[in-house]
Amino acid sequence: MIIEEPGPTMQQTDVATPPAQPRPRDPQSFTRGDALAWKVVAFTAGGLTLAGIAGGIVALLALLNA
Repeated sequence: MIIEEPGPTMQQTDVATPPAQPRPRDPQSFTRGDALAWKVVAFTAGGLTLAGIAGGIVALLALLNA
């Protein structure tokens, strides 16, 4: 004689759990993306500064040799 296991009842069914809410981000904290963005800004500003200084030197030398 084969005895079958009873199927799941209403109490045994799995209930979907809601997804975990991410913790709210502290607006004062920098993320890795923020740090990378500021590095890009710093290198760009530094490059423009060096280009401006070099351009000024070239212009000064051109005026002195004219």
